[in-house]
Amino acid sequence: MTASLDPNYVATSAKGQKMTLQQMRGQMTQIMTMLKELKTKTVIQKLTLKGKTATVNTKQTLTSTGTNPQ
Repeated sequence: MTASLDPNYVATSAKGQKMTLQQMRGQMTQIMTMLKELKTKTVIQKLTLKGKTATVNTKQTLTSTGTNPQ
């Protein structure tokens, strides 16, 4: 899920909280063990080309169903 992301990737939650790629991968490892179902949807909101560099702003929605480990 994160292989295509740039090492400088930063996720911003709907509440404005920021998370680095390393932090996100750490959380995902823990969360994935409890999931039964996972659906994602990614929408490109803006694409900017400058020379040989492309900057893409996306909105990703993740919906999941999991188990309670307790």
